[in-house]
Amino acid sequence: MGDRLKEEARRQAGQEARQEAKDIVDRTRAELEEECGKVIDDLRREFADMVILASEKVINETLDKKKHRKIIEEAMKQSATFRKN
Repeated sequence: MGDRLKEEARRQAGQEARQEAKDIVDRTRAELEEECGKVIDDLRREFADMVILASEKVINETLDKKKHRKIIEEAMKQSATFRKN
């Protein structure tokens, strides 16, 4: 009878360890996906700012940043490279 209880305790401990490992992996995956989304959003903003700055240099005048950012963001939504997954 004692061996049966020991085996059941081992089995339960193994199940708990597997569940805990799965929870850690799931939590880590969610954190990485969130961080990746933030990085992509930051890159999009930086790219838009660079396009505006480059455009200003080329035409040698200040552009309406708000208006042009909206145009650039619309273009990025249509671009396969910058499309959100």
